[in-house]
Amino acid sequence: MAELPNQRCRCRKQTLDVISAWKISFIEVIPRGIYCRRKEIILTLKSKQKACVHPDAPWIQLLLHKLTRRYCLGIS
Repeated sequence: MAELPNQRCRCRKQTLDVISAWKISFIEVIPRGIYCRRKEIILTLKSKQKACVHPDAPWIQLLLHKLTRRYCLGIS
């Protein structure tokens, strides 16, 4: 039997505070879905802590844009 996905949002609180890119080891972007009505961005920090960032925070939008350009388009 297949496991059911977690049937709720993973982030209780979302921050607008800037987190330095050098502290981030992994970025997980979870789109809206049937189990959570909002987009979630979960950062795993090098310290192994997790932080939920508000998807409309200007700094995370800029970071995601830069990463997308760099890794998807091969731009340095």
